[in-house]
Amino acid sequence: MFDKYYVLDTNILLEDATNIYKLSQDGKNLIILAETVLDEIDTKKSGFDEINFQAREFVLGRKEFSHRVHSHLAS
Repeated sequence: MFDKYYVLDTNILLEDATNIYKLSQDGKNLIILAETVLDEIDTKKSGFDEINFQAREFVLGRKEFSHRVHSHLAS
């Protein structure tokens, strides 16, 4: 069903919040995120450093990403 399966670490998402889109390749690959990763990202949202910006970008884009992937799987 999926070409590849990725279990992502917090660091890859905080390096660039768009990595999740790149790795998913429009739903061809399955992205797995542990709850621990989501909790760690949540703690990094406050502040003005690049890591804080990436954490906020990830949180804002997560719902859109989930919707895009589920829409792709439904079709």
